[in-house]
Amino acid sequence: MDRAKVTSLVFKLKEGQKEYFDEFYAQTSAAAFYLAKKYCGASEAEDVMQEAYLSAIALARKKYLRYRRFAARLSSIATATRSRTGRRKFLPS
Repeated sequence: MDRAKVTSLVFKLKEGQKEYFDEFYAQTSAAAFYLAKKYCGASEAEDVMQEAYLSAIALARKKYLRYRRFAARLSSIATATRSRTGRRKFLPS
């Protein structure tokens, strides 16, 4: 993932240029899936990612989206999911 590219995409999303979301997803989805899988396991990772990206869209609309906020949001959703499912430890990859 090219962090500078992601930062540029975040600024474009904040400006309302929704056509850049697909590229944002392409740049961040592998890392997001890895984190979600570590927290929740493969069976829940896609649901966690979906919640995180929906949250990212909402944050972009409010102009609060930053890469760090997106990563933090992903972590908080994954942690909440892990708590709901009773998983307490990182899972092996």
